[in-house]
Amino acid sequence: MKVKEIYRAFGAKESDVRDVGQRLSKEFHRHVVNTFSGRIGIYIALKACNLAATDEVLIPEHISSCVVDAIKKVCKPTYNLSNKTRAMVVFHQFGYPQKMDEISKIAQEKNLMIVEDCAHSLSSRYKGVRIGSLGDAAVLSFSKIFPTILGGCLITDDKRILDFALKYLRDNKSSFKKICQKLFLGPTLINAEAKNYLVHHIFAPIVGMTWKYFFDLPNPSDMVCHLILDYLKDLDHYSRKRRTNLQIMRARLGVGYHSELEDGCEVVPFAVPYLCSDPERMREELRRRNILVGVNYFDMNRNILSPNFKRVLALPCHQDLSPSNIEYLLDSLKEAESRTGTHLT
Repeated sequence: MKVKEIYRAFGAKESDVRDVGQRLSKEFHRHVVNTFSGRIGIYIALKACNLAATDEVLIPEHISSCVVDAIKKVCKPTYNLSNKTRAMVVFHQFGYPQKMDEISKIAQEKNLMIVEDCAHSLSSRYKGVRIGSLGDAAVLSFSKIFPTILGGCLITDDKRILDFALKYLRDNKSSFKKICQKLFLGPTLINAEAKNYLVHHIFAPIVGMTWKYFFDLPNPSDMVCHLILDYLKDLDHYSRKRRTNLQIMRARLGVGYHSELEDGCEVVPFAVPYLCSDPERMREELRRRNILVGVNYFDMNRNILSPNFKRVLALPCHQDLSPSNIEYLLDSLKEAESRTGTHLT
């Protein structure tokens, strides 16, 4: 988030929340309920189905701890299907869709609810169908895609989930909670933007403490929605740019990028997963060249039912990268591999 966007946030109005929901409803052709964060959407979807504390929800082994915490407030997260499993949280990691044909078949056979976690993408498609439209419900996390903090939504056509979500938001709406919500945005923003380690050291514990109360503050922030509206207008442009960047990178990455990850998909990537023999060392080499990349576990099978997680570099491919930025990234990657011998053969 840039300083000018912080100033622009003060022009927010209540109608911004409605307008974001309407814009996303047109994108997904489903009902959209705006929430303060994506994890609240997961909590609401599971809570709406009256799951018992002993019921289980299948999740991928490597997923954000905030998702795990949200599930624990309702029932038990698990990495394996059992006769106690009642739902699945299917994570379309880095914007690469999971193999929804296989997953949906098993879910139908076992009468399992599917919640799609689309935090890493708004626009990827699986066999021509937009992800977020394939399960009983889906959630988005705005801060993963847009330059803002917090904000998310729940997408569903299930009347039981929709009615519960709207009631849950009504029951938790008050002027006092709205004030608390804006106060909570402050430390989160400072922690996200601070470049000084001491500032992080002070504000990170505050953020951790405030986030525990997010489930009591589920209603969306008009300030967050105000910032997102302009980006939603250009969503198609951003999606095309990310796909173009992926195509440029794919042509040069070689064996470290598995192009079969795109089989049956139109991927609008959050990041590009790249395999090498020592990703941590490669991350440090790239950092010396002022290139920041992540190291994550990525499911090469794209299937929560039979995952194959590998340690990968998460290469940036966002819409603000210019062709020269991408060339510098790829040249630096190849130079670092050559110097360290960390490339795959």
